[in-house]
Amino acid sequence: MLTNYLASQNNQRIMQQAKIDKFLENAEKSGSSWGKSNPDALKWK
Repeated sequence: MLTNYLASQNNQRIMQQAKIDKFLENAEKSGSSWGKSNPDALKWK
């Protein structure tokens, strides 16, 4: 029972990480600067 619970928790973590990885991958492909350092981001225009 505990083994199943731990496996389930681990799978959820893996799926969550996969979603994050896919999101970042798509953001890079679309030319988004999300998640990249941007030295101008905090400067007042």
